[in-house]
Amino acid sequence: MASILERNGSYMIMVSTGYDSTGKQLRKTMTWKPEAGMTEKQIEKELNEKAVLFKRKVLSGQVLDGGITFEDFCERWARDYAEPQLSPKTYDRYKNMLKRVLKEMGIFVLISYNLSI
Repeated sequence: MASILERNGSYMIMVSTGYDSTGKQLRKTMTWKPEAGMTEKQIEKELNEKAVLFKRKVLSGQVLDGGITFEDFCERWARDYAEPQLSPKTYDRYKNMLKRVLKEMGIFVLISYNLSI
């Protein structure tokens, strides 16, 4: 089960994803704030639903690390979602489009960096 902490009117939901090589516990967190006017029972019910859904997402790999680049995200998406879910022809087409998009984004980033100097 996920751990839930109340903090200043909002709730932090934590899910453990194991331990690193030094023995430090790895966690994913999310914050949820109840809407104004919710009763305690409504808050408790909604909070439990959010915690269960968040844990499911974390354990299925749908919650990503904050430091991931767009290129790494695209590679992960192609490997984990597109290849198993799409037809081979569609998958190949998407991969070719992604190569072009990433190439253009790289050029754009370079140009915008030079303009800001």
